[in-house]
Amino acid sequence: MDALPDRYRDVVVLCELEERSYAEAARLLACPVGTIRSRLHRARLFLAARLKPVGIVSEVAAHE
Repeated sequence: MDALPDRYRDVVVLCELEERSYAEAARLLACPVGTIRSRLHRARLFLAARLKPVGIVSEVAAHE
């Protein structure tokens, strides 16, 4: 998580760890819901790419 850029980390914390809705995260971060969705998608790809070499993420999960 520390390797994530702040804009991605904030969204992961709000949506994944705190289980807030996209709308609530968008309100808290003062950006459109579409931005929240795209940042979360990019954050997941970033984390999958970092975890794949150590065998934590499978090939299939890395491409979802």
